[in-house]
Amino acid sequence: MEEYKLIIPIVAKDISLIISNIEKIKNYLNSYKLVFIGNAELKNLLPNYDYVEFIDENAIFSNLNIGTIKEILVQKTGVGNRAGWYFQQFLKMAYSQHCEDEYYLVWDSDTLPLEEICFFNADKKPYLSYRTFEKHDLPYFDTIKNIFNIETVINSESRSYVVEHMLFNTKIMRALISNIESNLSLSGNTFFEKIMDAVPHKNLNLSGFSEFETYVAFVMKDYPDFYVSRFWNNLRCGKIFLGEQPDEESLQWISKAFVSVSIERYDKEWKIFRINAIRKMDFVNVYNFFYPIIRTKFNIRMFLRKYFKHIYLKILNLKQ
Repeated sequence: MEEYKLIIPIVAKDISLIISNIEKIKNYLNSYKLVFIGNAELKNLLPNYDYVEFIDENAIFSNLNIGTIKEILVQKTGVGNRAGWYFQQFLKMAYSQHCEDEYYLVWDSDTLPLEEICFFNADKKPYLSYRTFEKHDLPYFDTIKNIFNIETVINSESRSYVVEHMLFNTKIMRALISNIESNLSLSGNTFFEKIMDAVPHKNLNLSGFSEFETYVAFVMKDYPDFYVSRFWNNLRCGKIFLGEQPDEESLQWISKAFVSVSIERYDKEWKIFRINAIRKMDFVNVYNFFYPIIRTKFNIRMFLRKYFKHIYLKILNLKQ
């Protein structure tokens, strides 16, 4: 059995959910150590267990810090509000420079496993998890084309690998970083500077880059037989059903339908799911009934995001 560390970038808002479920996270994900990466002030908030390790986010990679990323964004667009979003992705990539194992598993801090999960098949090949592709994933591939100087991206319109985790092979991630840094058509010296230069200007302060999709594109291009793909069954809108701090009974309720659940900050709990009569129903039936309503609300939000994006781009063009 392959050994690997579990890597979780964190911010202060993540601590409560993580501490409440830390043993579940470790045991269900089969990692021998949990490595949290965050601001140095968070170290003392984590439990002092022998399987817990903390790394200061500013010590991962030379000159990689939230201030540097924000400065790049401000220079390019005048706005730096997406700096943290890019920063946590770069941290996941940069950890490869510290990793001594063949693999490391990155996991979203707002996601809880609901059962024991294996990340290798019977032939010991690692899994790449995917979900259904959606149109709002498209901007990632514009950046990928610029990073690799290619016209098309394999699997860019069939599957999305932007799920809540990824098992990175350390050597492949290092090769990816080296490949990016050797691209002389992109400005900057470090991989993160070049990635920021590869993101189309219109997407820089939106969702212009995915470390997962970029890694998969590199794997498909240079290591096509290394992984096997599998569908990932995660309940992304978990907060709607369970609230911010789901108890064990609530997690058991949804575990027959999903392998993991995300408690995303922008969602709001629907109080109707606290009613005992509903909690006694099979969650599959509850989910199938309410999900079309939830999905409609999500589609409206994405439509409004697209509308405001259009206004944002107009403002951006006026500044140029």
